[in-house]
Amino acid sequence: MAIDDISLLLVAASLMFLAVHPSSAHSRKFISAEQSSFTSLDEVKPSIQAFEYKEPSNNPHGTPNDDISLESSINTFQERNHLKVTQKLDSDTVDRMVKSRCGVPDIIRRPDKSIQNESLPINFHAHYAFLDYFVPWNKTHLTFRFTNTIPSVPVVGLHLAFVRSLKRWESVSPFTFEQANNGQVADINIGFYRGWHGDNAPFDGRYNVVAHASGPLTSFVHFDADEAWRSNTPRKDEIDLESVAMHEIGHVLGLGHSQDQNAVMYAYINYGVVKRELQKDDLEGIRALYPPK
Repeated sequence: MAIDDISLLLVAASLMFLAVHPSSAHSRKFISAEQSSFTSLDEVKPSIQAFEYKEPSNNPHGTPNDDISLESSINTFQERNHLKVTQKLDSDTVDRMVKSRCGVPDIIRRPDKSIQNESLPINFHAHYAFLDYFVPWNKTHLTFRFTNTIPSVPVVGLHLAFVRSLKRWESVSPFTFEQANNGQVADINIGFYRGWHGDNAPFDGRYNVVAHASGPLTSFVHFDADEAWRSNTPRKDEIDLESVAMHEIGHVLGLGHSQDQNAVMYAYINYGVVKRELQKDDLEGIRALYPPK
C-alpha cells in the first residue's frame, strides 16, 4: 500500500486499539492512545481488526490482497468518522485513531460475517458484538454492587459518580437502579482490577485499556486500577470516572457506539474531558431499544 509519509504509519501503529477483543467475554473496552511502543505496520492490522473494520486473515503471513483490504478498512474508518476519504493514513486519520476510545467494535458483524445495517446512527445490536439479534433486559429494576475498590478513588466519590450516572440513564429509560444488599446477587458488578482478572480481557497497565463492560443479563463494568482516575473534575492527564461510567452503563443497557461526536456513546474520549450529559443521539438510541410506554 502506497503511503506518502512512512512516519504517519509509525504513529498510526501506536494506536491503542491494541486491546484484544475477547469474543468469549464480549467485553467493551475503553482504551487510550498514550505512550505506545508499536514499531511496524503489521501491528496496525490487528488493531483495525479489533474494531471489525477488517476481518482477521487466516494466513499468518498475509496475502497479496491484505493491503487492498487494509485500504478499504481505512476508507470505512474515514467514512464512519466523518473524515475526508483518502484510503490513506493521513494526518487527520491518524489524529482520530490515536484518541482515547472505547474498544467495542464500531462495525458489528453477524456470525456469517455480514455487516449489520450501518445506516443507523447507533448500532442497536451491540449487546454482543457477534450476535445478529439484541437480547434486552427482562426486567427494569436493576441492582448494582461495587466489587473491588482502590485507594486512589475514594469510595464516596466512586459511589456518587455512579449514582449520578445511573440517575441520568434512569431519567430517560424505563430502568431504575438500586445498590444490592449484602448477600444479594447484583445485576451489575462494578470494580477496579489489574492485569488478568478472570473475564478473558486482562488489563495492561496505564494508558492502554482503561475500562470494559459487558451487555445485558450478566453485566459488569471493570476499570483498570492502574489508570489515573478522577471522580470530580479531572486534570488534563486524568480520566473522568463519571464520563466513562456513563458510556459503559450505556453498553450495559445494550447501546452500541454513536457516530455523533457529541454523544456520550461516541467511541472516543480524551483525557481531561468531562462528558456526562446525555445528548439527543443517546436519547434516541435508548428509547429505540426500550420504547416509552
